[in-house]
Amino acid sequence: KGNQRAIILKHLIYSKTITSMEAFSKYRITRLSGVIIALRVHYNIDMKMVNPNKHQRKIGMNPYGIYTYRGRK
Repeated sequence: KGNQRAIILKHLIYSKTITSMEAFSKYRITRLSGVIIALRVHYNIDMKMVNPNKHQRKIGMNPYGIYTYRGRK
């Protein structure tokens, strides 16, 4: 768990944002929300929901969140 936090924090610091799909495909982390909750104790991390457009919904894309790193508390 601590290693997952370090991996996600490093990603956020350098890339600024991450989605659950990125966390899984790059790092095999399946529950990004749990990692983000732990990181929010010391870091400001926002989440924005993205709603797919009509075409994306038609092919099965669901709403998803984008987490954004805003620095230390």
